[in-house]
Amino acid sequence: GTKEQRRFGLHFVIAGYWSHSALEAYFNGANVSFPYTIESNYHVWNGISEADMTAMIPPNDKCDLWGRLLHELTGGYAAAALEIMAVPGNGHLTLDRLIEAATTVAQDGTTTRKLCAIWKNLPSQATQLIVPMLLRRHVKVLPTLRYADDLLTSGIAKSKMVGNGIYLEFRSWYVELVVRFHLDELGLSDRLTAQTSP
Repeated sequence: GTKEQRRFGLHFVIAGYWSHSALEAYFNGANVSFPYTIESNYHVWNGISEADMTAMIPPNDKCDLWGRLLHELTGGYAAAALEIMAVPGNGHLTLDRLIEAATTVAQDGTTTRKLCAIWKNLPSQATQLIVPMLLRRHVKVLPTLRYADDLLTSGIAKSKMVGNGIYLEFRSWYVELVVRFHLDELGLSDRLTAQTSP
């Protein structure tokens, strides 16, 4: 059943990333209709809530502000938040300490390495959408941008409605840092240079 129907039924929960566009191409190639539709029979999970993020803050620093800030920095990536909180620091949480820790984790954290391993295997049509995000911080989603779903489901981007348009932007400051620190690994350096060269 779907979320709206709220009826009893057999449900499969698969945690991980799948390429919506690749699956759709596979089913189209087999001359079969694509059986999955976002929010109809599958859901893209966008991380943990601010309240859950706040619960991760050490007791001596417990404060909704730190939870909201950590959520804003990571976009709800629990693994990244745990790594950031584990970076040694002097005493209590501070804004500088959280930003320095997020920068350290984005450069070479375990979560960063796992995300880069997924992201470098995205279709080139999807990764080419990242370059305008790096240059202008957002990309307008047009009906012809069928690879935008890959950026949403892989955790690179989130979508926002502005007026009558839908725009992609980086899911979080941490995600943008990961992409910027790993341009070569993600195959984006040459594309970015080509876009910025006169």
